[in-house]
Amino acid sequence: MKYFQRSDHPRRSASLSSNETMPEAHQGQLSSLLLVGPDEIYARHGLGNFSSERLSIAIDTYEVGGHTDVHEHSELEQAYYVISGRALIKIGDEELEVGAGGSGCIPLHTKHGFRNVGDTALTVAVISSVLGENLGSRESLKGI
Repeated sequence: MKYFQRSDHPRRSASLSSNETMPEAHQGQLSSLLLVGPDEIYARHGLGNFSSERLSIAIDTYEVGGHTDVHEHSELEQAYYVISGRALIKIGDEELEVGAGGSGCIPLHTKHGFRNVGDTALTVAVISSVLGENLGSRESLKGI
């Protein structure tokens, strides 16, 4: 099937460790499953789930105390959705601790990050929209 996958589909096992590929931004990440994303991201990380032109969806899991450093993107809008655990999310000048079901929306050029402040693993859906015309030369895709 082209547009569907069951949870046990072999291609769903593709994952990467941002601790290794982006050590300057991600600390304590246990896994990242890139469900949907531009082809160049799949090629860079050897992944193979759904390809899209501008949408990226990753399911990231962090150990207790794990976090992303505060950073910003010039060509990505993003959103966080907490699936399980507790996160302290910072977006711009705002900061809020949330549990499962909590979320945050990150506009362009806005500093953001999160930290696992719970006593169990934190799993977060990171949804990104790649903006602009020339997708092949995006420096901001390095953070996905």
